[in-house]
Order: sequence, then C-alpha cells, then structure tokens
Amino acid sequence: MKKKLHELIKTDFGEKLTISERYQYIPKLRDYFIDFILERKSYCNSVETLFKDEFTRNDLIMSAVYYIVNNQNVERKSAIDDFLIALNRFFEETVFDIYPNTTLARLKPFTSLAHEVEREITKKGIDLKGREKYPPINDSQFEFINCFIKNYEPKTLTVYEGKVIIKLFLLYGLSFDRISDMKLSDYNSLKRTLKINYKNTIERYIYLELPYSLVTDFDDYLSFRNRDETLNSEFLFITKNNKSITNSVIKTLIDAIKDNYEITDTSGRNSFTPTGLQKYAIINMILEGMNQSAIINLTGHCEGIFNDCQNIVDERKELDRNRYINHMLRGIKTFDLI
Repeated sequence: MKKKLHELIKTDFGEKLTISERYQYIPKLRDYFIDFILERKSYCNSVETLFKDEFTRNDLIMSAVYYIVNNQNVERKSAIDDFLIALNRFFEETVFDIYPNTTLARLKPFTSLAHEVEREITKKGIDLKGREKYPPINDSQFEFINCFIKNYEPKTLTVYEGKVIIKLFLLYGLSFDRISDMKLSDYNSLKRTLKINYKNTIERYIYLELPYSLVTDFDDYLSFRNRDETLNSEFLFITKNNKSITNSVIKTLIDAIKDNYEITDTSGRNSFTPTGLQKYAIINMILEGMNQSAIINLTGHCEGIFNDCQNIVDERKELDRNRYINHMLRGIKTFDLI
C-alpha cells in the first residue's frame, strides 16, 4: 500500500506538476497524507478499494487535521487551505482519473471544507493565527510602478525579464507557475500575441493580444538574451544557467520600486509583492465582469486568490450598494407604473 501511494503521488501526480508546484504539493502529501492513510485505513488491502469505496468526506477533513496537528511548522490558518488545495489537485488530476469516485468529486473544491477543519482543530485546543493575506496595490501604486518600470533602464538578464514579468502581473494577473512554464514559441512578435496554455480535460490555449509597450519590452529582452550564445533554453524566461526561473528573478526590480515609493501602508502590510500586483489585475477583471472560471483559467491562480479579490470588490461595492440598488430599481418599468 505504502509503495503504491508513493508512486501515485511522486510519479503519477508529480509528473503533471511544474517544479515549483512539486515543491509546494508533494511534501504535504508524501509526508503527511500517506501517514494518515496508513494509520487510519490500515484495514484497506488495496489503493483501489481505498479511493473507490473507503475514502470519505470525513477522511478529507481529518487528513487536513492530521497535517496541522503533526506539522510543527504550521502557524496560520492558511496552512489548512494550502493542504486542501494540494489534496484537491491530487484527486482531480490523478486519483479521479484512475479510481473514479463521484461522491468525492461532488465535494470539489476541497477548500470548501476548511471551516470544518478549523472546528476540528479548535476542539483539539490548537489556536492558529489568522490567514495572512497579501494586499493588492491600489491605483496610485499601479501608476507609480508603471511609470517606474517604463523609465528603468535594464542592464542584466533578470532586470530585462523583470520588466516583462511585472507587466504580465499587472495586466493579466498571471501566476508565477504559469509564467515560468512559458516557452519561447509562445511569444509571437509579429502577431503581438502570447499563448497561454492551460489544462482542464484537454489542452487549451488562450492567445493574449499584447499592448505595444509590452511587445517592445519583450523584443528588447529577447534581443538582449540572443546576444548571449550560452542562453539556449526553450523556456521563455530563464536563469543564466538555462534553468527555470524562480520568484527571485523580479527581486531586484521589486526592491527598487519599494525603495523609491515614498508613501507606506500604515497597517504595515506590504502590497509590493507578486501577489499584490496579480490581485490588482484580477480585481480589475472582476470589476469588468469577467467570470470566475475565465479568470482562473487565464491566471492559473487557485480559488483562494480569486475569493480574496472578490471579497475586496464586494467590500468596495458595499459602499455604493444603497445608491446602486435604488438606481437599478428606478430603471425597472414597474417603478413608474406604480
């Protein structure tokens, strides 16, 4: 059983993930989820029986509780979401394909079980800190960032890449995993498009039409990169060693932006982060009426990020709700007839 579970998680599931996703998801499942099953489901004699017949809604909840209780590094409630997201990906992309279970499939996304996990943890006397949310930048901060990077002269590979990546954050809210997976062939300078590959049940593509300034930044970056014959990776964004990039690629530029921005958030929260920039773009998409599915497919973010942005939009709309509702009601024909 243990060997089969390891194969299922590390090989069957792991091969479908990006490098950063593997670091994020595999340890949670390998080091905690497997132990939970071996302890609580020791009577099962096969993985097929386990996932088709024996694994229940309560097991999803209690496996997350097991992770929180046994992982001494957990401090915040966001760890619950992180585990449930990993579990959801594992079931959705691997378990349900091999061992269909319609009852469990109806529970997706598993993050909807987070509150029940919290209740079970509270019963055990464990008090976790609140979820740490990265705030989005505001309109004035966007204007500052946009102006800053337009006038920032790049001299290194990472800064050339950083200018492009930050604009992709600000405009499209793309997750870092989505960006790090892009290939050179995904960018078309002549058509001014960028191909976004996302997976559901089949491979699908979105071709983004890029604004002129972003195309210019892309072309400047690739021109600089092509002058170095040692840079020959198929990935669109790379390190000097032709390896996949990490978040550190934008550190220089983000630090420069923060150092030059004079107004600070009195709450002490830093909005000049990749998530802060990405959330700004997602909020604008929601305000323009783009639906949740389209946003998640485009950006590659989980529902947690989307929900944070939706809550912010709802809070803003709440301020004008009275005026908005009365305005809409006055437009209905029965208002005048009555």
